[in-house]
Amino acid sequence: MERDIQELAKEVKEKGLSDQGRQALQTVLKERVTVAPGVPIAPTPAPSTQPTQPSPNLPDYTQAEPADVKLKIEKLLDLAWHKGVKHAAKEASAAGPLILDAFHDALIDKLYPEFKKRGLLK
Repeated sequence: MERDIQELAKEVKEKGLSDQGRQALQTVLKERVTVAPGVPIAPTPAPSTQPTQPSPNLPDYTQAEPADVKLKIEKLLDLAWHKGVKHAAKEASAAGPLILDAFHDALIDKLYPEFKKRGLLK
């Protein structure tokens, strides 16, 4: 993950976006986390009727989604921390648009504070 942070920071600086803060990180990650052409989009399962605990790692709009959708996003975040953003983004792109967008948003929410702490973004 450390390597990914350095690569993302380099891309942000190369594009001259470092003064744009959170938007800069969104721009760079959006380029990496996209649906791959020709990859079938998995259907989103029907919402579960069982209530689930809100996850602090996931965007608010996912709270009404089934537990398996939230679990998939959590697993992708864990994969990003352990095997890298590129690896997790590849899997996210095959999981469908909801999971891909939620993964992207959750990743930004986790990475942005780290970039701020390191002085990589304003």
